[in-house]
Amino acid sequence: MENYFILVSALFYLSIMTASFVFLTRQDNQNPRRHRVVIFLFLFTILGVIVDTLYRLDYGGLIVLSPGFFAGVIVAAYVFLPVVWGLWYLYVAHTSYLSAIPKAYNIVVFTALIVNLVFSLVSLIPGTNLYFTIVDGVYKRGNLFFAQIIFFLLFLALTICVYSRYFKTFGKSERFTFLLIIATPILAIHGHLLNQYIPFVTMNNVFNFMILAMNVQYIHASTDFLTGLANRRSLSTHLHNRMTGSDKMSNFSIIMFDLDNFKMINDTLGHDVGDDALRQFARFLRHHCKDVDFVSRFGGDEFIIVLDNMTPSELKQRVVTIREHFKQYEGNRVGDFELDFSAGYFIHNKDLNISTSELIRIIDERMFKDKRKRGNNKTI
Repeated sequence: MENYFILVSALFYLSIMTASFVFLTRQDNQNPRRHRVVIFLFLFTILGVIVDTLYRLDYGGLIVLSPGFFAGVIVAAYVFLPVVWGLWYLYVAHTSYLSAIPKAYNIVVFTALIVNLVFSLVSLIPGTNLYFTIVDGVYKRGNLFFAQIIFFLLFLALTICVYSRYFKTFGKSERFTFLLIIATPILAIHGHLLNQYIPFVTMNNVFNFMILAMNVQYIHASTDFLTGLANRRSLSTHLHNRMTGSDKMSNFSIIMFDLDNFKMINDTLGHDVGDDALRQFARFLRHHCKDVDFVSRFGGDEFIIVLDNMTPSELKQRVVTIREHFKQYEGNRVGDFELDFSAGYFIHNKDLNISTSELIRIIDERMFKDKRKRGNNKTI
């Protein structure tokens, strides 16, 4: 009966992994490096499930296993687990929009994996007693078993460094997802140390992969594919909730931005450069705005942020401050063009009794008025 439970659990894990992988590969393929990490995460987690299942099955003499097979299963478990931890770090790093992961980080990761591989293989030599010993077919933890905990803490520290440094580049759902990916393995490792016969680590790896797939599903339904900001549908929902909510919620400020010379950038430098300009501006807005601000891409080169209630002078000064900070932003230049924007802004309160579309029309008209006033044909 115990074997039946183990096999059913394994099939359940494999089903979850396969379904999650299908969702991820169909929708999370805009970043090639991150996509490759997902593929390796899937493969090594699947291998981990298989190895864990083979280890836990009670063969009861029905199948005679060679000592080499049993030892190979143990070694595979010790090798695969740190690889999965390293891959989770790489996924978080590639999601942070780093153009390239710092070489020092990569050296640390690969050195740790190589050392772990050597320790795992050397443990097969009788008498070394590093990670484990196998005496008369019985597995026991070795003197350096806790070295794997050190490797885990190392990968965890690297992940936390990237997570904290680029925190504002992540959407709110990504922040929560990555927090789970960082925190839940700590509980799993603790459980594994207390009871090695319950597959806490395997369950956690499958759980994290499933959570990742659910997060990607949510992101694709609510965020803009190119910039990672909230999309137009999310903006409409947010505005509707604010405008129909309590008096405090319905009093808010709103700003629409439109990049100047964007068509000229596309025509002169190409759409890839234009897309990069949109991503740079989106990243700037995400960095500049507070966590309580709602930042979205309305469409094309237009962006909208919804802020807490302000006085007219405060809102005007906020736009001026954003423009000044953007001029100093390192990503405000593409080719020979210096990026700039026109802006229209408005203060909404419940007494106005206007619709969402009317509100958008008001800030759109004010934005075009600002564009005509400033002129938008300046290039450098």
